Amino acid sequence: GTLTTVTVDNVIINGTTIGHTSDTDLMTLADGTVNVSGKIAINDSSPGQTFSLTETAETNIIYQRTFSDTTGQHNKIYFIKSHHDTFENYDTTLDTEVMGEFKYYGVNGAGTPALTEVGNIQVQQQGTAGSTYNAADIIFSTSTASAALAEKMRLSSAGVLSTVALDISGDADIDGTTNLDAVDIDGNVQLDGTFTVGVDDTGKDVKFFGATSGAYTLWDESENEFILAGAARMGIGTTNTNMIFNI
Repeated sequence: GTLTTVTVDNVIINGTTIGHTSDTDLMTLADGTVNVSGKIAINDSSPGQTFSLTETAETNIIYQRTFSDTTGQHNKIYFIKSHHDTFENYDTTLDTEVMGEFKYYGVNGAGTPALTEVGNIQVQQQGTAGSTYNAADIIFSTSTASAALAEKMRLSSAGVLSTVALDISGDADIDGTTNLDAVDIDGNVQLDGTFTVGVDDTGKDVKFFGATSGAYTLWDESENEFILAGAARMGIGTTNTNMIFNI
């Protein structure tokens, strides 16, 4: 015959539901679907345990919650690191300790194919934990076809972004002072403010090249001289002169 309800200790199986005597419909079974109305806790006292989701086709992990109002509620994913099994009894986390991490893997084709870590997003504590807050950096690492995984970008707890290279395809609006070690500009430049080279008693050389080879003007700061070289000419009040200096 067919049993409609089975109770084993405090576990109840009833048709399409599996639950506890205090929560009889904790899990609901349907074709290809298990709905859990409570919490799923995965605990293991042994280190290095893995919770794995494996699928042969494209896998989507969807977390959806419907809120009854719009008072700032939103969905959250928590990564909480503690040195003990309860948060009431814990040690503070340490400098440079990894608080949470997303790892991304691909399959390489060298010899026997194997999984290779190709991307990594990591949250790392910086300094000693404070009494209320912890300082932490967000670190982004990637690999290339010829180089192993390495840090490429970091967002510090102070909001400073450090990266190995920056390629901006659109406009950039920067407030404050921009300190550049070297600048190579391939397009036009428009300055709407004062252009100053050096400071009083410590100048810099400035050179302008002409269309003829070897023709240029140079402000030589060490000699305090303005130099016309090659076919360079200077005209004041005229745009066409055959003399080196013409007024």
